[in-house]
Amino acid sequence: MWEEDFSDVVVELSKQGLLGKPEQEVIEYFNKQPKLLHKYINLVKIKSINDECFRQYNYTSKEELFKNFHKTIAEEPNLNVIKKTLAAICAGRHHLKSESSFYNANGELRNSILSWQVIPGNEEIYDQVILTTVDITDLKKSKEDLDKSMEILDHQNKRLLDFSYIVSHNLRSHTSNIQSLSDLILSSNSIEEKNELIIHLHRVVSILSSTIEALNDLVNINADLDVAREKIALRDTVGKTINVLRDRIKQKEAVVLNNIPKDTSIFYNKAYIESILLNLISNSLKYSKPSVCPIVSVTYSDENSAKILTINDNGIGIDLEKNGHKLFGLFKTFTHNPESKGVGLYITKRQIEALGGKITVESTVNVGTTFKIYFK
Repeated sequence: MWEEDFSDVVVELSKQGLLGKPEQEVIEYFNKQPKLLHKYINLVKIKSINDECFRQYNYTSKEELFKNFHKTIAEEPNLNVIKKTLAAICAGRHHLKSESSFYNANGELRNSILSWQVIPGNEEIYDQVILTTVDITDLKKSKEDLDKSMEILDHQNKRLLDFSYIVSHNLRSHTSNIQSLSDLILSSNSIEEKNELIIHLHRVVSILSSTIEALNDLVNINADLDVAREKIALRDTVGKTINVLRDRIKQKEAVVLNNIPKDTSIFYNKAYIESILLNLISNSLKYSKPSVCPIVSVTYSDENSAKILTINDNGIGIDLEKNGHKLFGLFKTFTHNPESKGVGLYITKRQIEALGGKITVESTVNVGTTFKIYFK
C-alpha cells in the first residue's frame, strides 16, 4: 500500500483546462500528446509505503525501493493506467481500479491490480491518495494454463468428432464399392468377368486398408495442437481417389481429369487430404447435370506464394446467394438428392482450417462449381 500526493497533478490539470472534462476527451488529449504523461508522473509525490509493498517488489527495504523506483515502471501498461487516472481526476472521481504491471528487483515483469482511493476530506486537491497493488501474476498464469488446457481439450474433442465423421462418412464409399463388386461377382456367370471383378475388388480393398491405416495414425495423434503432417505426393493421392470412385465415375459416364503435375507434393495430414479429395470429387459426381457428361478437373497452382488445389466441375451449380450460408454447415442440405447428408463439406472445411488453410467456392447455377483449397 502506498500513500501519494496528487495535488501538483491537480494544479497542472487545472492550468491545462482539463478539469471537469469528460474522461474520454482527456484520454484522447493525452493520446495525442503522450510525452506529457511523464511530466505528470514526476508530479506525483510518494508520502509513504508499507512493508508488504517493498516485499512485493522483492526489495529488502523501502529506501532501496525508492532508489530504484524508476526501474519498476513497465512503460506501456503504466502509461495507460496514468491516462485513466488523470481522466478520472478530471471527471471528479475519487477511486479507480485497473490492471497494471511492474518490474520487481530481479527484472521480472509482474501483473497487478492497481486501486487508488482519495482519503475523505481531501477530495478537492487529492493530496492524500491511498494506492494498493495486488500481485495477480500467479493467478493470471494459472488462468492462462487452464485456458490452454481447455483449448487442447476442445481441439481433441473436435478431432474425435471429425474422426467419427470420417469413419461413418468416408468409409461408406469404400464399403459401397465392395458391396457392388461382390454383388456383381455373385451374379456373374462368366469366369473371365469374375476374375476381372476380383482384381477390381482387390484394388478397392487395398485402398480401404490404406485408408484405415491413415485413420489409425489419426487416432494416435498426441495432445499437441499441431495435426501430424507428412510429405504427400498429390498427383498419386488424386489418382487413388479416382480409383476409389471408379465405379461411380463409370456409372455417371464421367471424366475426371487429374491435372496435377507429377512432381507436386504438399506437407499435409494423409487422412485429411484423402478425405478432402474424396468429398469434393464425389460431390462433383453426385451433383452432375442429367444428360450431360460430367467433367471434373483437379488442378494445382502457386499464386503469389499460395499453394492452391482447385476442383472444378460442370454440374448443377449452387445458388450461393440463397444457400451460401448453409454450404459448410453440419447436416445442412439444400437439394432433393437423397444422397445428400450435409456432412462432407462440413468435414472438409474443418480439416482444411485445422491445418491453417482455407476453402473458397465459386458457383453458377446450371454452369458448375469451383472449390479452391489454399494450403498453408
